[in-house]
Amino acid sequence: MSSRTEFRYGHIALLHELTRALLIGDAVVHHKRLGLGPSTFAAGPTAQATSLTRIPADVVAVGFEHGDPLPGPAIETFQVFLNKTAGRR
Repeated sequence: MSSRTEFRYGHIALLHELTRALLIGDAVVHHKRLGLGPSTFAAGPTAQATSLTRIPADVVAVGFEHGDPLPGPAIETFQVFLNKTAGRR
């Protein structure tokens, strides 16, 4: 009998519920515009956009692993990106 441990990469998103501030890691990156994080490090590269449906859009600020944060009125850009990429309405 053999035992095997499988390690899979993945992205995380942390929400501070009281303030509605989101730290999104590499799931989404912000370099002049928003985009999906590197598929190389995703647990399921083909499911990256679908997994964004689990990220709340009703936040007031977003911090990224790579790129400038989106606070205040700039957060609308993030909400539009989530709606478009994750197929939300």
